[in-house]
Amino acid sequence: MALKIDPSQAPQFLNDIQTSSNHATQALQQVQELQQQMLVSNWQGDSAGRYGKSSSAQNDDVEQMITKLQNAVRSAEGAVRDMIAADQG
Repeated sequence: MALKIDPSQAPQFLNDIQTSSNHATQALQQVQELQQQMLVSNWQGDSAGRYGKSSSAQNDDVEQMITKLQNAVRSAEGAVRDMIAADQG
């Protein structure tokens, strides 16, 4: 799969991806807060334990996806800077 964009569009494209990543991080934090509220309430027993383990695993998966997305943006930003510098040099 190849990505074809004009070099002048790249910074905005990467900014849009970073903004989406930031929104995903905020959404995950809100979900985690709600999960924590549920787990510290009077809910106890096997169901609460299974929910806690399941939600923790899901949160870990989402955090990994966000981290990979952020790393991809940082890597692409460096590549775009190098490409722009090569074009100007």
